[in-house]
Amino acid sequence: MRKKIAKRNCILRNLAITTRGASQSVLRTSTLALCYSAAEYCAPVWTTSLNTKLVDVKLRESIRTIGGCLKSTPIQWLPSIISITPPHIRREDATRKIILKNRGHGRQHTP
Repeated sequence: MRKKIAKRNCILRNLAITTRGASQSVLRTSTLALCYSAAEYCAPVWTTSLNTKLVDVKLRESIRTIGGCLKSTPIQWLPSIISITPPHIRREDATRKIILKNRGHGRQHTP
């Protein structure tokens, strides 16, 4: 997953540094569509893995690219700079939604 996001970060960098440059909203949408969607695929299954930190590093690179942040920018500020919920919270929400969905399927509905 980390390698997949790294490749997509290259696409974002190209979008951000072209002579015309993409707007902040286009870069934000592209980050959500390209990087975060890949990182959140099946996240409820692997959310407790130690490898999530490796994925989070690549997601922070995405945020730095589109936000124009330096590497010295504190990690906790990065998601708020571009108004994206932090990755660990997004994974928890995805897990919670699946649990609630599965609980609903266990009930028998009577007409």
